[in-house]
Amino acid sequence: MRGIRKRSAGLTLIELLIAIAILAVLAVLASTLLGTSLENQKHLRISSANLEELGLSLTLVRRDLEQTLNRKGRDLYGERQSAPIQSFAEGEQFLLEFTRDGRRQLPGETLSSSLERVRYALEDGELIRYSAAVPDPINATRWRKQRLADDIVDASFGFLSGEKWERQWPPEQVSATGDSLALPLAVSLRLETRRWGVIELIALLPGVKDEAG
Repeated sequence: MRGIRKRSAGLTLIELLIAIAILAVLAVLASTLLGTSLENQKHLRISSANLEELGLSLTLVRRDLEQTLNRKGRDLYGERQSAPIQSFAEGEQFLLEFTRDGRRQLPGETLSSSLERVRYALEDGELIRYSAAVPDPINATRWRKQRLADDIVDASFGFLSGEKWERQWPPEQVSATGDSLALPLAVSLRLETRRWGVIELIALLPGVKDEAG
């Protein structure tokens, strides 16, 4: 019929608007997925770096403990301590103190001794390592402070004596009698972290004889 016009082969305005709307939705979805992917990658990098830092910190703690000397340090008054390793009660400034061998020489430093006094502490959610370049520090001794790990809720050490784990060293019964005691067989470090939960490290201690030092 001559009165009927053929439909145009192009898109109508409504069809064009629908196509644009679909493309806009797809663009939003793609942008959201890309943003989520980038954010996940960022969190993954942060978590990986945090885990690597924690692993290096635990390696350092293990190395310290494995190089512990069976040597009773001196207090600020020059008196020998009762045990080579000294733990501290909850609420005190430090967690653990001992003497280790194998100290590395820092740049510009003249290494007079390989012995080093080490302290561990928990400060504001961070595990801190203090080290002094002498085995028997005094008030004027300079301590090097090193942050090992953060996001720490709690940190505690345990000590293996025979077949029993003690919560402090020297153990309470030895401290009460004033007896002298050597190194424990092993030392454990228990860390409660916000990111990784509870992590525990156990290090065997060397069996060496007392040194007069």
